Amino acid sequence: MTSTSSVGIVGGGPAGAELARRLAEAQIECVLFEAQPEREKPCGGGLSPRTRAVIPAHLQKIIHGKSVYHVISASPSGKQISIQLSEPITIVSRREFDQGLRQAALSAGARIVHRKVLSIKRRKGLFVLDDREQFPILVGAGGFNCIVARTFAGALPVWDLAAAVGYYLDADYAAEIRLKFGKNLIGYMWFFPGPSIVSAGIAEPAPIFQHYAAEGKLREFIQHAASHLPVGRRYTWALPSLCADTFDSRPIAGDGWLLIGDAAGLCDPITGEGIAYAFKSAALAAEAIICKDLRIFPQKLRSEITGNLQRAAILKDRFYRSRFLDWGHYAVRKSARAREACRLFMEGKMAYPEFKKYSLLPEVAAQVFHLWRWWKKFRKK
Repeated sequence: MTSTSSVGIVGGGPAGAELARRLAEAQIECVLFEAQPEREKPCGGGLSPRTRAVIPAHLQKIIHGKSVYHVISASPSGKQISIQLSEPITIVSRREFDQGLRQAALSAGARIVHRKVLSIKRRKGLFVLDDREQFPILVGAGGFNCIVARTFAGALPVWDLAAAVGYYLDADYAAEIRLKFGKNLIGYMWFFPGPSIVSAGIAEPAPIFQHYAAEGKLREFIQHAASHLPVGRRYTWALPSLCADTFDSRPIAGDGWLLIGDAAGLCDPITGEGIAYAFKSAALAAEAIICKDLRIFPQKLRSEITGNLQRAAILKDRFYRSRFLDWGHYAVRKSARAREACRLFMEGKMAYPEFKKYSLLPEVAAQVFHLWRWWKKFRKK
């Protein structure tokens, strides 16, 4: 026996839960499917100031975490910088955060079903899930491997994915984030202190990711960052990290269906951040559904989200070159303008095209001139 509702949403993370809440508040009947309501998603759990800014004001109360104003970053050659943020990055438990978002959707009137969707069929203009529920509109929000994404957009190839391995450390650590870049590492290592546990991990493009080598680097990093903390539970996962061309070629909407959040590949190819884009894409999807015009969704997504992410994909290889990272860390140490740009980037307040505003050539030229003068004096001695 089947039941019919207006919208089916597969995936109850930030994107799916936020869309369900918005639709329910607009009096649109929707059903949210979440297979693992108790899962602690394996990620840093950091909410940047930009992410918190896109979360509606009345939902801010569900954000419970550790506020971090201090970020320490080390370049491949060991150059270290310390950045003091003007607004904190809030590190949350993803299990508690996601549960709070689903509770908000439930309170607004959405229906939540704790079940994994195993099949999608199309009958008489309706999407039928597991031969049970049917919907005229179906939204995929269950991550890059979401069944809706696989069915209508196709599975992401390995070159459009990043792989990661990490550990949870059961300890209350100082309120500082640590980042480490490495030679021949097209990614980075992180140390995020949460409310009750620390998440430490390493991520790289999936085609070149080697678990054994990555774990070795990560354990060395943890030993250096917090040798007194015992290594706890291990976790592995994959996340979307789209190539520039994929943003143009992969469909994110079609006849009666949409993809949002990680299911649409909306994850920053450089930083791995995705929660802000989950909320933004949910808002755009809700607007299209409420307006009864799904065609506006891909257009607005392109102008407000994917253009910036595509730029990140273009810059990714250059960004992770050891020479660039070493020079960047040096510039941040020596230049107030570079330090400001770095702080704004960490706070999520600067899009990639905006880096052009922060030309450092005059300051770099001055540094080179001073080095040249020093070298001349040194040679005379």
